[in-house]
Amino acid sequence: MEDSTAASVLDLPPEIVVGILTTLDKPSQKRFRLVSNVCATLASPVLFGHIYFDFDFGGTNNLVAISRQPKLCRHVHTIELRRRSGLRLFEDINGWRDATVYGYRPAMPGLDDGVVEVTAGSMTQQEWDMLTDDAIQRLYDAYESDRKAIVGYTSQLASALSSIVCYKHNRTLVDQGISSVHRILTDFDGAIARLSYASRFVHDPGYMGDDWGIHWRTVQFHSHGILDGSSIGDDEDIENIQLFAALRSIMLSTDTITSVSLCTRSHAFWSIAHLRRLLDWNERTKSRWSPVDAGLEQWIHDIGGPLTACQYIEAATRHLVLVESAFSRLAILDCWIDTVGADGSDELATIAGALSKVFTGIIRSQGLRRLRKLELTLTTAETHLSSFLLELRFLRHLTLRRVAFLPRQGRWEIFFQRISQNLQLESIELLALEDVPIERPRLLLEPTASIWRTTGLERHCYSCYEDAVVRFVLRQATSLPPIDPEEFIRQHCQECEPGHQIKE
Repeated sequence: MEDSTAASVLDLPPEIVVGILTTLDKPSQKRFRLVSNVCATLASPVLFGHIYFDFDFGGTNNLVAISRQPKLCRHVHTIELRRRSGLRLFEDINGWRDATVYGYRPAMPGLDDGVVEVTAGSMTQQEWDMLTDDAIQRLYDAYESDRKAIVGYTSQLASALSSIVCYKHNRTLVDQGISSVHRILTDFDGAIARLSYASRFVHDPGYMGDDWGIHWRTVQFHSHGILDGSSIGDDEDIENIQLFAALRSIMLSTDTITSVSLCTRSHAFWSIAHLRRLLDWNERTKSRWSPVDAGLEQWIHDIGGPLTACQYIEAATRHLVLVESAFSRLAILDCWIDTVGADGSDELATIAGALSKVFTGIIRSQGLRRLRKLELTLTTAETHLSSFLLELRFLRHLTLRRVAFLPRQGRWEIFFQRISQNLQLESIELLALEDVPIERPRLLLEPTASIWRTTGLERHCYSCYEDAVVRFVLRQATSLPPIDPEEFIRQHCQECEPGHQIKE
């Protein structure tokens, strides 16, 4: 940008200049910042207000460098964990080749979304067609080598985390060859401590996006081919390890972060059993879809016997409790936790128990105690959910969508009684609630369930059913109606006509 152009721009009010800067790409913003001290003053908050990092190769360098410059630190208000790229797992070279934009063919006519534009930097169809089979094999081998390097680096990251979380662990940094990764983690801790103006942490799991793994070197993949011919491989657990590394540093190295947004899937780290599994990366890779206790006996042997294993678990538990306790200072928590892939009701109960302690601690803090509106979708136990909500004395508006109680972990009748007696709600929205009391699962308050379509008066009958439950929870009725759909229909719907209200 020429000085004369910059001068004319600087004649504008500062807020307009900043508004213009926000529409520019990063390279343009950086060039503007270098023009003069005034330009630097205007551009720095835009450039450094929101910075990104990950724990892949070199992913923390930018954040650490910024943290070492006091003039830039004061502009950083949001830090975001977002992995830059990843490589999908293919069964073999044929699946890999068929997933590229050059080899992809839709499984059925009409499913293709048209010609995919090859982006700049990717080889063209003509260049691909000129490759020999040996050349394609070498490309695939290089792809696999890069993918395995990511997995290998994550193994080092897990071991380094393990050595920090459980410092008495008998596997030394030198033995594991992870001293450089350990330094990256400790440097990150220091950087977070220096970013004292940052108040918000955001986690964006890139592997869940449609464009994850689309590009590798000069090879471009088809979005449909990626979905049809590959799996996310280790990306879920790589993401979980990196998120835990970020959270432990952010929650323990500084007290300025008061807003957290995060997402986890599968096992994650919400209990000590799952954290142990996650950090024991090499064993985890042998049995990714096995129960959380898979390989436990071998792990105890490898770590040095039962006593060392107990010391490890004790240290890890203390560390996890410290991280969880730090959540209590938050004023804002936006989390999406998906337990798909967790193994059975016992494991889900473990996750639910760990999460309920975290969330109850958060609610007991001054930041969220006066919460007035809440929306939840989760699987948990009735006691956990009730305990959590009963801390919210100022809650007035509650939405429960697709909430399930674990098998033999509570009934909705008990939950509604507790909420009605202890909260003063002004509105409540209920949809698709599940429980498994003893005999069979129940699906409650779901208007599309087949039982309502077979009554002949599904719209009106369901409205009466929903209204009766809501009126009780809001203390507008003295008794709870039958919430099992079959029982409600049997007792009420035969006498129910349009315009009539259910008698108490």
